[in-house]
Amino acid sequence: MDKMLDVEQMIYPSAVVEHPRRRRSKGQVRRAARAARAAGLAVPIILFAGLLVFALFGHSAVQSKVKKVTVKRDGVSAQIETFDSTVADVIGETGVVLAEHDRVIPDEKTLLGDDATVVVERGREVTVVDGIKEPEKVITYEGTVGDLLEEQQIDVRNTDEVSAPQESEVVQGMTVQIDRITKEQKTRTQEVPFETEYRESSDLYIGEEKVTQEGVNGVRTIVEEIVFKNGEETGRSVISDTVTTAPVNRVITKGTKEKPATVAQTQPAPVQTPAQEPVQEPAAQEEPAPDANTVTLPNGDVVHCSNVISGTSTAYTHTGSRTATGVWPSVGTISVDPKVIPLGSRLYVSGYGYGIAQDTGGAIKGNIVDVFFDTEQECINWGRRNVTIYVLD
Repeated sequence: MDKMLDVEQMIYPSAVVEHPRRRRSKGQVRRAARAARAAGLAVPIILFAGLLVFALFGHSAVQSKVKKVTVKRDGVSAQIETFDSTVADVIGETGVVLAEHDRVIPDEKTLLGDDATVVVERGREVTVVDGIKEPEKVITYEGTVGDLLEEQQIDVRNTDEVSAPQESEVVQGMTVQIDRITKEQKTRTQEVPFETEYRESSDLYIGEEKVTQEGVNGVRTIVEEIVFKNGEETGRSVISDTVTTAPVNRVITKGTKEKPATVAQTQPAPVQTPAQEPVQEPAAQEEPAPDANTVTLPNGDVVHCSNVISGTSTAYTHTGSRTATGVWPSVGTISVDPKVIPLGSRLYVSGYGYGIAQDTGGAIKGNIVDVFFDTEQECINWGRRNVTIYVLD
């Protein structure tokens, strides 16, 4: 019995200690064991309680120390000392009011450490119009127009126009317009009218004219630069204007040689002898007189005329309308006063040549004719002059 230990002694051996001089009763031994057991259980309970307290309150105790936090808003920085634990707490403590599109960096739920930085970025709603594209509303946190364009990946060329300088500040509700400017070169040609040149020649009689060289129009090449704004033309300018094919003048040769004088031949009167009886001579047959309607034109042609008129001539060119006789005018068309020269008459106008009376005009009255030329310059060269009008049979 003395060497055997009960369960309580095995678990708590220190509770069974024999005094060398006094032996305890069995009841005393059991009471001592229970006391020792209670003391042994208290140790793990205390340790568990300590761990629980640390788990529940130890983190807050660590975080509750004073921290230095820098708050940045609208480009202004301020440093505060706070016991707050999260970004949201600091935002609330500083009184910052967040608008609809504002954002906070880092996230509001982030736990703060010492020397932390909290950035409040203002979100601005702006409208971006890129050329002919539809307007687009965007939310941006960029500070300048240039940064906004870069954020939206909008490439602005040197020729393009932006409604606001790129270094200007982005403000709520603003509209940024990008106008796309393009340029294009266009080449066109234009006719250069030839001129009429008059030369003198002793090979022709005075009043005679002859076309010795036909005129040919030249070509002018014009290069223009056209400016477009968002696809619509806004202006154009001439870059170069060059005569690439020179015109060839029309040459008319005018005569300077005097015409030979015409001497009228007369028949001598018959001589009668007064002393003698007149002798009955057979009647001499008269030679036919020359035709009074036969004339020699200034160009040397011999023609029959029904009338020769001394008059005045002017000149005209294309009007876009037909003549009074219904035909399109061309070189040889002559406008007359029908009361003097019937329409359809064949004419010869000194200095001009042959033509047909095919047209009329309000200013063509009496002995005035209006001769047709292909170009305005020829009309200017002709001017207003005195002429002889031959009405041919």
